[in-house]
Amino acid sequence: MNPSDSLIRATIRDATIGQILVGPVTLYLIGTYVITDKKPRMSALPPVQTLYFHYFMANVVNEILFYFAHRMFHEVEWLYKNVHKQHHQFIGTIGFAAEYAHPLEQVVANQGPTALWCIANSVHPMIWFVWLFWRLWETYEAHSGYCFEGSLPHKFGFTNSEHAKWHDYHHTMNKGNYGSEVMDYLFGSMDSWVLKEERNEKETIKN
Repeated sequence: MNPSDSLIRATIRDATIGQILVGPVTLYLIGTYVITDKKPRMSALPPVQTLYFHYFMANVVNEILFYFAHRMFHEVEWLYKNVHKQHHQFIGTIGFAAEYAHPLEQVVANQGPTALWCIANSVHPMIWFVWLFWRLWETYEAHSGYCFEGSLPHKFGFTNSEHAKWHDYHHTMNKGNYGSEVMDYLFGSMDSWVLKEERNEKETIKN
């Protein structure tokens, strides 16, 4: 399932275009036409409870919007064939496969949900940068093909091992696991994953 050299080259090309053109344009349009008359506050950082509130809400907004956008790209045949299938050329994923997506998907499912809360609430730039760093770390690890569960960094909460397992199944089987476990549980799109885990558990007990 290793990606071909041509696929890696295409990913580098599209990721570069996405970060230089699609990303800035998306953020500009959101800031100009969705959010108006708001500028990031350059004052001192707000209190700790405010920081946690913004990080929590940015994550909630991202999880909800990403889940429904990602599921839509799978369940609407035209969108899957013409948009999302590009991303699923990676079956065995590598970290920056997270960047290999059609421009429409970049806007609707990736950059839009990530940026919306921070832009809508004109958060302090440091909050935005920390949130963006964590979000990129999360999605790169989820696509890395490596699960660090049980490692020392995992024990201290420094990995996203559960996301790596979760999303690797989505790419290899191409069904279910559209977002976080919470969202997939609430909206009934994790059944095949649960059955697989149950089979693995039975095999482990048997052996």
